[in-house]
This record gives sequence, structure tokens and C-alpha cells, in this order.
Amino acid sequence: MKLFIRFLFSGLMLSMVLSLVAHAQIRDRFRNNTITMFDPTIISTWIQQPIAVSDAERAMNAKGSMYLFDDWREGTLILKNDTMVEGLKLRYNIYARQMHFIYLQDTLALIVPDKVKYVVLENLAFVWTDYLEDNLLKKDYFQILVEGQNRLLFHRKVKFDPKSPPATPYSTGTVDDRFLRFENTYLQKGNEPAVQLKRSRRGLMASFPDKSQEIKQFMRKERIRPKKTQDLIKVVQFYNKLVSG
Repeated sequence: MKLFIRFLFSGLMLSMVLSLVAHAQIRDRFRNNTITMFDPTIISTWIQQPIAVSDAERAMNAKGSMYLFDDWREGTLILKNDTMVEGLKLRYNIYARQMHFIYLQDTLALIVPDKVKYVVLENLAFVWTDYLEDNLLKKDYFQILVEGQNRLLFHRKVKFDPKSPPATPYSTGTVDDRFLRFENTYLQKGNEPAVQLKRSRRGLMASFPDKSQEIKQFMRKERIRPKKTQDLIKVVQFYNKLVSG
């Protein structure tokens, strides 16, 4: 269990480190359109009080968390008209799929995320976009690992698992309420819905059928290990160079 927790933590930290350059570039791109003092009238029709979750799901003693960070962090909104709004305190509720922010001591939620191009939470940039799950079209926030014609995206999901009695005489059941976090990597080509990326050599080649041989040679030359996030970043960046001519 300790090894598993250490693996998850190292994966989260790695994704954060790998994202720093891309997210700094996103901020710099819109620097000339910055509004340094948050004006809620800009997005007044897009906000409301956060959607409430049940008392059970808000259990104070539950293990884990429904948030990316439990505390509030520096945040920026980059709107679809390329206006950048700074001076926000943001908190990402993964469970409710909401970005929360504070205004005049009230906690509000961004309820029309389609109006926003990027949400930058500290040094992590997020995009609200379509994706496929179980053959169903859904929308959610994704952290951007590679931005460009084809995106490499990192998805988080949180489920609430309430404590329960033993299912059998040989099972101890769930001792505590807990939030379970699931993390996956997705590929988004152009305006298509994002799809989960199979982290294997065969899976990567199948994800880029138009350049499969080039991808195969690149993976061999660079000794790509698909289980490593930094190697996935190299592959998607390489593919973007290939298709951009």
C-alpha cells in the first residue's frame, strides 16, 4: 500500500513538474489582455453557489479528499475572447467537476466552463473539453501536459466510497468513508473528443495510425517507455512536429 501511495504521489508531482513550461507559455500568450483586479461582472452569468453534495459525501472524517488541493491556490481564468483574469483564489473540486473561487467571502462555482479557454491553477493549466468514456460523450476538466494540434491530457476522477459492513465472514468491509481518486492519460486530436491513451508501444502506434512507422522508429531511437509520463510527452510533441510539416 505504501508503495502504491508513493507511486501515485510521484506521478502527480511529475505531471505538475512537466506542465510548468507549457502553463507559463499559456499565461505569457495572453499577458497583454490581463485584468489584474477581478471583476465579477465579466462572468456574472456564469457563476453560482457551488452544487451541494450530501452530508455523507462531505464527511469530515472521510479519508482522502474531493479536491485537487484542500486549500485555496492562486488562479487565473483565460476566457474565450482571450481576456486573462488574474487575482483569483481557486480550488478544484474533482468530485463535483467544478472550479470554485472566492469573491467577497462567498464561495462560488464556475458553472459555464465552456466560456473559458483555460483555467490556470498555480502552475497547472486545465481545459474543459469533450471526452469518451464507455462509448459515451462526456465533458470534464483535464490538465494539459502537451498543448498543440494534438493534446496530451491528464484526467482525474474522484468517487465517494462509504463505509460498509463486511460482505462475507472473511471480509472486514470498508472501515472508513473515503474518497477514491482515479487518474488516466488522454489524447485529443484537434477538435475530436479526448480518448484514453493506451500506455503501451502497440497502443501508441495504434493512436497515430497515419505516422505509426515514424512513431515506432522514434520510440526505438529514444528508448521510449510508455508507462513514463515524460516519455508520452516526447511522443506527442514528436507527432505534432510530424503533422505540422
